[in-house]
Amino acid sequence: MYISNTRICLIFIFDFLFFWYNTYIMNFDILLEIFNIDKLKKKWPVRILFIFMVLINLSLRFLPEEFYDFSAIYDWMDVFAEASYEQKLQMYTSDLPITIENVIFVLLAFIVVFINIMGLMLYSGIFIRDYRTMFQQQGRDRRILKPISFSSLFGRFTLLFLWMAAICIPVYFVSVYLFFIMIFFVPFFIIIPVGYLSGDYGFFESVSKTIVYTKGHYFLISRYLSLIFISYIIVNFISVPLSGISMVAYYVADAFILVWILFSVARLAVISYTNMVVSPDGHTEKINNTI
Repeated sequence: MYISNTRICLIFIFDFLFFWYNTYIMNFDILLEIFNIDKLKKKWPVRILFIFMVLINLSLRFLPEEFYDFSAIYDWMDVFAEASYEQKLQMYTSDLPITIENVIFVLLAFIVVFINIMGLMLYSGIFIRDYRTMFQQQGRDRRILKPISFSSLFGRFTLLFLWMAAICIPVYFVSVYLFFIMIFFVPFFIIIPVGYLSGDYGFFESVSKTIVYTKGHYFLISRYLSLIFISYIIVNFISVPLSGISMVAYYVADAFILVWILFSVARLAVISYTNMVVSPDGHTEKINNTI
């Protein structure tokens, strides 16, 4: 049976609108709670952290042009790709026309990524302490949802920082080469630090416990991570016209959006982990029932 192109387009548009309604409108309350990163009892420590991370992400944008000019390297790689086998044998990676400024830029970019990861974890620690305090005030189970003390949180974050600093370089190279495989482990990566910073378990026990918990909630967490990622793409796309008005305004908006999304991921991890502690068998109540 022949179906016109117009009808196919209409069906596609209808399916897209239905998907948008199902994923956003039906989960609006949950997403609102996840994206409301300023919803804390003690707001100013998080606000200071937010401003610090925005400034850190902006720092790369205002470096002199020679720092992020890799055109000479791209030209060398084009020549290498077009060279014959004999010529390639005579070309060495040590001949790459990389400058000191390029090296500094790569190192600074790596440091910025590391700070973003640690900022996400620090927000997770602050939020889970605040979140569990709220649970206590509501008369929930004090044994399961006991908030960690500030001194213990500081000590655990310091240990987590040192551990991350020790493994960040090998993990970075593994994630670059196995990027698409590493995506499937993101729900575990964001939950494990929360389990440790919550104070429920020791350093190594928190890894095994949170992995067991996350397996029963993997697809639910992945679903909300996907919604956060889609939201980031949409908001970032909306901010693009700012570049036509002022590049500085666009850079600030881009850094603001990135840090906002990172903190939203941290909130999702904390809310999900709290659900998993209350109902670790995977048959948990909906996330918005515990918000």
